[in-house]
Amino acid sequence: VVSFAVLTALVAGGGTTAAGATPGEDAAAPHTIEVAPGAEGLVRQELAEMGVTPDYEFTATADGFTAELTEAQADRLETLPAVESAEPARPIGILDTQDRAPWSLDRIDQVSGTDGRYTYPSSAGLGVRVYVVDTGVTPLADFGGRVAPGADFTGDGRNTTADCQGHGTHVAGTIASQTYGVAKRATIVPLRALRCDGNGVTSDVHKAVDWVLTHHPAGTPGVINLSIGGAEVDRSLEAAIQAAIDAGITVVAAAGNNNGDASRVSPADIDDAITVAASTGADARWVDDAQNGSNWGPQVDLFAPGTAIRSLYFDGRVALMTGTSMAAPHVAGAVALYLANAPTASPAAVAAALRSGASAGVLSAAGLNGSPNLLLNVRAALAPAAPATNAVARAGGRDRYETSAAVSAATFDPGVAVAYVATGAQFPDALSGASAAAHDDGPVLLVRPTAIPPAIGAELGRLRPRAIVVLGGEGAVAPAVYSALGAYTDGAVTRLGGADRYATAAAISAATFAAGAPVAYLATGASYPDALAGGAAAGGTGPVLLTAKATIPPAVAAELARLRPRRIVVLGGEGTVAPAVVTALRAYTDGAVTRLGGADRYATAAAVSAATFAGGAAVAYLATGTDFPDALSGAAAAGGAGPVLLVGRDGNVGPALAELGRLRPGRIVALGGEASVGRPVFDALGWYVAR
Repeated sequence: VVSFAVLTALVAGGGTTAAGATPGEDAAAPHTIEVAPGAEGLVRQELAEMGVTPDYEFTATADGFTAELTEAQADRLETLPAVESAEPARPIGILDTQDRAPWSLDRIDQVSGTDGRYTYPSSAGLGVRVYVVDTGVTPLADFGGRVAPGADFTGDGRNTTADCQGHGTHVAGTIASQTYGVAKRATIVPLRALRCDGNGVTSDVHKAVDWVLTHHPAGTPGVINLSIGGAEVDRSLEAAIQAAIDAGITVVAAAGNNNGDASRVSPADIDDAITVAASTGADARWVDDAQNGSNWGPQVDLFAPGTAIRSLYFDGRVALMTGTSMAAPHVAGAVALYLANAPTASPAAVAAALRSGASAGVLSAAGLNGSPNLLLNVRAALAPAAPATNAVARAGGRDRYETSAAVSAATFDPGVAVAYVATGAQFPDALSGASAAAHDDGPVLLVRPTAIPPAIGAELGRLRPRAIVVLGGEGAVAPAVYSALGAYTDGAVTRLGGADRYATAAAISAATFAAGAPVAYLATGASYPDALAGGAAAGGTGPVLLTAKATIPPAVAAELARLRPRRIVVLGGEGTVAPAVVTALRAYTDGAVTRLGGADRYATAAAVSAATFAGGAAVAYLATGTDFPDALSGAAAAGGAGPVLLVGRDGNVGPALAELGRLRPGRIVALGGEASVGRPVFDALGWYVAR
């Protein structure tokens, strides 16, 4: 066991305070709430019961408000008949350029000099996991909620990945914080292998690398940052690091601060790692004195800024630090930028791209001592765009109704046997109908409660289905709409509905599936994401039924008793469907009752896909996980041929992209416009289709 330490020569705490505390898992965010005309008072009362006060009431453009809501509160609001939608506000901007950037960021986006700005690709490391093996990371607000769970290997009794020294938070801030980070949308995973004094042992670092190989999601691009070093070599650790590289994870290592040969420092001596030396603001190798300065030599791959680097500090302040520890995370961030646009690139390809794109010959030749005269340049080393392909498409419109029509038009030919029609104001009826529609090879189309939107009328006119089934009662789809639908078919218009969402789901199942169905899926009726994933997975083989958290509603219990499916799959974790419900379900099947769930809606959708679809699926649909309408029609269109995966605001894309990497589907369809599935995600999808 060999001692290791952080590679920082100077710590100078600044007087600036980093803003905020750690965001919660479901932090409140701005939402726009649109309500039925005259329903403002009712909705205000409901908001008050939630402890929410609207911050603005529309007077000209809509009936409704803006307010800070959690996703759970928004989901709850959208179950109310008086609420037409509660949609999250979307980011808006003109260019991905940071003004008044720290000098180190300013320096790495151009060949020479600085201009006060840092320009970077809009993908900004989105979907890339960066493992920071260090003293831990304090999840400050400037990380924007992108610090994922990691692990503590120190055995010092703290049992936390929170930083108590400052080095790890500073490093992570340089990689991915919003103010000081190179890759402002990457995900940080803290692996605490060094104690509060900044020291540790290689065996703990080895455990951390082993943890990465065990826990890294398949298909997700990854980077390990090692701003650590020791004078003695631990061959087992170096073998572990090489194994990570061989597994496709790029490793970035600090060259060391001894003003000596980098090949004599571990892990900088690993040939396949990217070894980073530190440069100054004057474009020279950093040197303080004979014993303190950036290591050098042919083992170095390139230089990056490493002196007086401003970044986050564990106690909420901002600090200046100097050392190759500070240079390495600039390169780790650059790797994340590259991998966001080229997620399948090998570590060797990434290293070659960074070296070939580096600014050559700009460093002072004095003191390089055989080091390459290469300074990191993130703009010159950017990955090429994803390959152009007709296998990636977007089905979307200006609103949920146009999107529903677009999904149908891209999937179904005229003359389908049946078209299902559901309200677009709420989610349950359309979700319960998704598997029924797949069973009958027809679409789910969304209408307003009191009108058929023009886009839906046009699509029904094109389809001319042989029958139309309206999902939900008269409060969901008014009698006038029901009557008007008769003009679009030569067959019957019928209604399937019940007293509530649970009874409606049971009625849809009873009208579609015979007793002894292969499977029945059960999801919470309180929110949409889990049932959405189940609708695509069911694919017409069995129903998606809805349940309360703690009890099975009587209508659903009666339908399960009639159906007697060969197995039952519960969607979502114990927070949405209680263990008592799972136990009670065993009375309704002679087969297994299993649960598919994840840490959140994104992970649950990926888990349902992984349990249902083999690699090479025909199609995968991608929808926003922060609002339901775009995805409703996609679950029916998937038709059992592939999943509906969810992406979230900004950083919540990891589970979906990892599952796409496993699936390698023949086609990928993004549901909704750029406000739903953003351009950076859409532009990268070409890397994930089968080739």
